Amino acid sequence: MFAHKRKLFASGLAACAVFVCLTACGKEQGTEQPAEGTESGAVSSHLNASGKKIGLSFPAAAEGSTYAERAAFLESLFKAEGCEVITLFANEAEVEAAAAESTSSSLPAAEDGEESAGQEAKEGQQTKDVASLIGSSCDILVIFPDGKSSLGSVLQRAKEANIPVISYDGLIEGSDAVTCYVAVDSYRMGRLQGEYLAASLGLGTAEHSKLHTIEFVAGLPSDYRSGYIFNGAYDVLQPYFDAGTLSVPSGEISYSKVSAYGEEPEAVKERLTGIFRDFYGKSMQPDAVLCPSDSAAGGAIAAVESVFGGKSKVAVTGAGASKDALSLTGDGKQAMTLYWNPEWEADVTRDVVLTILDGDPADASLIRDGGWEFGCTYDTASYDNGTGIIPSFLISPQTITKANMSEVQQKKQ
Repeated sequence: MFAHKRKLFASGLAACAVFVCLTACGKEQGTEQPAEGTESGAVSSHLNASGKKIGLSFPAAAEGSTYAERAAFLESLFKAEGCEVITLFANEAEVEAAAAESTSSSLPAAEDGEESAGQEAKEGQQTKDVASLIGSSCDILVIFPDGKSSLGSVLQRAKEANIPVISYDGLIEGSDAVTCYVAVDSYRMGRLQGEYLAASLGLGTAEHSKLHTIEFVAGLPSDYRSGYIFNGAYDVLQPYFDAGTLSVPSGEISYSKVSAYGEEPEAVKERLTGIFRDFYGKSMQPDAVLCPSDSAAGGAIAAVESVFGGKSKVAVTGAGASKDALSLTGDGKQAMTLYWNPEWEADVTRDVVLTILDGDPADASLIRDGGWEFGCTYDTASYDNGTGIIPSFLISPQTITKANMSEVQQKKQ
């Protein structure tokens, strides 16, 4: 048996430390909570995994990102089990050099073109990294995808060599070599946001007959998570649309329409400011704005304050539990956010990898036996990477509001 005691990631998460004592989300199909008295991360010893070689491929560890920190933590978990670990990052310097070379013989490209060239170079670098890990005779690969579909051809080599591939945090698209996917449950994120709004607006109570209004924000379609988050929220709220007790005055209710604008704060502020002025005016305010992330929520709050002033009661959702979002939630300007600890993904990935290296199947039994102190679902129906459904371990985030933030702080005192 082994257990792990460690501190939360310092970067961007110190402000969230008080939330680790929140109990996990309620049980759902395929999800098991830890038995009483079970230590976090406690699973049976993985004797066959000792001495095995694990390859980690991460995006470029640019300044301000947590990639290096997350990779180092995951690496430490595997080394604690006697595994050899090779960690490679897509090299930022090579990315910039390749991007510059791709435009040096032509007229200056627009900003979007420059970003595209850099992205293609970065994808190429991660492809080289994965090829290097395969050539190093790794027994298993854990890949935090940077370019997703660009990894298809190189991962065919992993499949031919019988090297399992774990898609970590992001879904690798266009490859049937992916063994399983470990990430925060994007669909669950949307459902939690929708459930919060349904409850806070009283949509299922005696006030159900009152008409409420809402506007949607969604990420760009290029981010596959965007559609899952939107659908999770919409599935919760659809009955109220059907009943005529919830409406979207702007008419921008479909994912294809909303996602075209994206979730960058300035874009969100500009779009919603126009909507508020055109469809609401000074005498009417939306009851809610459903935003998929804390950054998008910041843009929505700026639009609300610009049009309606600082005392508006518009319920704005978010996700990520950023420092700014926690402050806004505490001040009542943001209604809620969602919290998850990146270490949860590392815990699940560790157990998945060690189980596979033992020659055992990584399935729902890991959730039953893992002793994790957070909600997790084993899903074999939802995430299709273009080649078929990828078995997935989906971690449930936790809802944070002004109310339970105070409760947790009191428990910590």
